[in-house]
Amino acid sequence: MHEGKIRRVKRILYPLVKIIAYAGSSAEGYPTEIKIFFFLFLIDKSEFTEVYFMWFWWFMLICDMIIPVVMIIVGRMMWKHCPEHINGMLGYRTTRSMKNMDTWKFAHDYCGKLWLKIGWVMLIPSALIHIPLYHSDKNTIGFAGLILVTIQCFIMVGSIYPTEKALKKYFNDDGTRR
Repeated sequence: MHEGKIRRVKRILYPLVKIIAYAGSSAEGYPTEIKIFFFLFLIDKSEFTEVYFMWFWWFMLICDMIIPVVMIIVGRMMWKHCPEHINGMLGYRTTRSMKNMDTWKFAHDYCGKLWLKIGWVMLIPSALIHIPLYHSDKNTIGFAGLILVTIQCFIMVGSIYPTEKALKKYFNDDGTRR
């Protein structure tokens, strides 16, 4: 019970301690004894480090979940709400998909379903990869996150190939159905 009170005091006073101990010129007016007291007795650096890594871990987890979540949301939008007009600004825009409205709608339907499936499949491993890294240092967490985002980007961009292959399978080069 006594340790709980000490932890609460540390959490309440930590922002003040940080300002006093690390503010440089703004801390000059405080007596050295107060700075030393706060620094030695109220700051437990291991606790601060653990909290910092915990927040970095959560930050990287959220960053690594962005691509699968975006693929799920955009995939559903492409599948259910295809842009009404062929345009060069919004939608699945390749030469083959922009031949006519039939290819345009087919490409959005196919790619949207594909992104929806891939997004759900990538979501679970993306979260599971971070669990063993919970108490790792920030370099390990950051490097793992970088590798994961790179793989996710390759998968997302790689989804163009099966969509173009399906377009080629179901449509002639001029955009008419086979």
